[in-house]
Amino acid sequence: MTSLLNGLLRVACVCVMTVAAAAVGGCSSDTGEPTAAVDCSAQLRADGIVYTSHGYSDRQARKHASAEEAECQDVGSEAAGPVFPASPHTVTTWTFSGYPPTKVLGVRSDQDSFAVFVADSVASKEREAIYEDLAAGAP
Repeated sequence: MTSLLNGLLRVACVCVMTVAAAAVGGCSSDTGEPTAAVDCSAQLRADGIVYTSHGYSDRQARKHASAEEAECQDVGSEAAGPVFPASPHTVTTWTFSGYPPTKVLGVRSDQDSFAVFVADSVASKEREAIYEDLAAGAP
């Protein structure tokens, strides 16, 4: 039993060290050149306004309009993050009572909830307050 535990601990240590070495060493492509990884938050664009995903809400919403969805270009030597292609995929957006569509939009994530997208132009403190309110559910 002791030798089995020692063996399992040894395997666990090797796995942890391998993962840590890969994280510290970074990534490289098949060509040996370093690649970058960029965080890709989901983004929408509607009427020239860019919105970034900011959690979920189960609050009721009203169907609004369509918006363009960004693609995630998160790997490669020139990783750009979220970008809007020439022919973007479109999604139906929803609005929440008490919030203008110039500040907040929702996109249905399932039958009972919405992904919340807040306009990038909204100050971070207000953005957090909006999300906290919408995450709380029905008023």
